[in-house]
Amino acid sequence: MAYLYKSRLLPALLLLLLAACVRAEPIDFTQVDPADHAFDQWYLDTIDGQAAGYWRVSMSIESDNIISAYYDYRAEKHGGEKSTHIHRVVWTETKDFKPVSIVVTTEAGSDTVTKTYRFVDDGIELTSEQNGRSIKRQLPPIKDDYLTAAQSTIATDLHLQRGRESFELMTLDPSVGMTPYLTTYRRSKEQATPIKLADGSETKAHLWVTTYAAFPGFEMKNWIDQANQIVGVAYEVDAMVFESRLADEKVSDTVFDPPEMSGLSVVVPDRPIKDVDQQKRIVYELSYDAGDHDIVPITTAQQAVQTLGKGNVRVTVDLTAKPQAAEGDQPGEKHLASSIMIDHEDKLVRRLAKRATAKLKDDASPAEIVIACKRFVTQHIKGASLSVGDGSASEAARTRTGDCTECSVLLAALLRVHGIPSRCANGLVYSEDDFVGQEHVFVYHMWTQAWIAPGNQDNNKEGYWLDLDSAMWRYSAGHIAMGVSAMGDDDQQDLIKVIPMQQGLKIKIVETTR
Repeated sequence: MAYLYKSRLLPALLLLLLAACVRAEPIDFTQVDPADHAFDQWYLDTIDGQAAGYWRVSMSIESDNIISAYYDYRAEKHGGEKSTHIHRVVWTETKDFKPVSIVVTTEAGSDTVTKTYRFVDDGIELTSEQNGRSIKRQLPPIKDDYLTAAQSTIATDLHLQRGRESFELMTLDPSVGMTPYLTTYRRSKEQATPIKLADGSETKAHLWVTTYAAFPGFEMKNWIDQANQIVGVAYEVDAMVFESRLADEKVSDTVFDPPEMSGLSVVVPDRPIKDVDQQKRIVYELSYDAGDHDIVPITTAQQAVQTLGKGNVRVTVDLTAKPQAAEGDQPGEKHLASSIMIDHEDKLVRRLAKRATAKLKDDASPAEIVIACKRFVTQHIKGASLSVGDGSASEAARTRTGDCTECSVLLAALLRVHGIPSRCANGLVYSEDDFVGQEHVFVYHMWTQAWIAPGNQDNNKEGYWLDLDSAMWRYSAGHIAMGVSAMGDDDQQDLIKVIPMQQGLKIKIVETTR
């Protein structure tokens, strides 16, 4: 079984520093010189005190434009395998703060994806590129008010200079989607305290706590010094402490030996499940740090969710129940569209889709096509590597290597070739076997869902999403779905929003039925 905990959290949260709309007294930007707020800062990243990467954030004036840039380099180790991830964002705007473009580039493993957002009169032109392939689409204009990256930097500086103890920002993170959401900054009542920087020196800084509407229940700590610059950042995920400290450009010469990250992929239940593949019905009780927010796993064709309290739910996975779609959960155009991750228009992907169903009759039902494609992907992916990045369907088709992510997107692509709507589910799966040194644990996982149209089987009159796990031989009651995504290019919020349910997650096995 292969799974890689592919963290999107830190880049997404740090990018909020680049784009925001301040909900406070208005600022007359015609009276502000952007050059007075230019900066260039470097930070060292550590995980549990062990150096694991660095990031750089800057704002500069180049010719007639303002350039706001963010660069993040991370090293990770999963099951002893080391991998590197690079994430960069370049926001270009005119000197009078008119947005021109945002370019987001992600490099993971052998894969590089570049998304270019160009601001035009009637909306935003998005061009997604990967391995010589290009997909273009038109996005609607952003409806809510927002500030450009440069305006955000200036406004934040001015709020801090004015001594505000709290303020709200309408943030925009192109790595997640082009929809602004609320971010709140609140300064701790404690006095400024010494904080150690990357070079070992100390400086006094105030603690600010930041919360995000897009990540309910999650808090990030920021330490800001008297010069109004961030000198430290910290947050926790499953008892692992992620920290950043102000550094200089020499940090980019560091040879990183990151800690083992597989612990982030493991949740130990209160008791083991014997012969999980033979269980037809399992009832779980999940608890997590949701705060006052209503955050719950999704309801699927054979998964029911009952809220017991804030951050406390009962999840019943019943494989004997008649599959049915959740209310309003119908497929749309995005579940048949081509994207960088699910690039089903690729020639090899289309050939594999035909090979997968070559032995079926011409009048084969969609359900038969779905099962044939699932079996094909399970056999096609030969190499299970935890060091693979977020590989696309075409990359998985060519390399025949990957983890659950690659298996799920390849199966989704084959289904779309046959005109069957598909999407990816992310959540947990129970592992009885050894997973990076641990047995009888839940690990974070991704699989595929195919839309079974009304009347195609089981006399179903409404249609439903069928769960398919091509990274494993079968889908079991040991799967707990938390969220789903069509894996489109213009919005990753469906993947990000399950992160709060991972904070302090505990799983109790209430009942099992063979």
